[in-house]
Amino acid sequence: MLNTIIDNYSTPKIATYIYSAWVTIVLIIAFNLKIFSKDFFRFGVPLPNEKELLFMGKKITTSPEILFIITYSFVNQLISNYTRNIVRPWMNNIVQDPKSSSIDMSQADLYLISNLDNIFGWLNYIIELATIFTMEFQFILPRIFASIIIENFSIAKYSKNKQFVY
Repeated sequence: MLNTIIDNYSTPKIATYIYSAWVTIVLIIAFNLKIFSKDFFRFGVPLPNEKELLFMGKKITTSPEILFIITYSFVNQLISNYTRNIVRPWMNNIVQDPKSSSIDMSQADLYLISNLDNIFGWLNYIIELATIFTMEFQFILPRIFASIIIENFSIAKYSKNKQFVY
């Protein structure tokens, strides 16, 4: 019986609705319990009586520093998602797929791309963690917007020649 329920409700649409409902419920409860501090929703430089803002160990005290981190968060997320949406499917569907018999570049280029993606992916991950660990919504929000923009472009690209059946 449980397998029947899981099979009938295992679609991307239902899974996304369940996930969205779950996160919404958690956020509503957290807001009602006042779990989020007002510093989390702060925008701009911390005022003298507010918690200080540290980014990668540096105290952030000026508007240009805040704007740089916000801009970095947005642009970095655009570029990261763009790269991930191109390199990961290519790696899975061309390089790692046993059914694929050729790769559209030299072996040296393949290793170069793979290693650059790995090295800079890790460096980027460290900075992304630092951005998230500031616990400042002003730095997380641009990442959300950038992710939505790139994912919508990607969906449009891959679905433009497909028929939608509902």
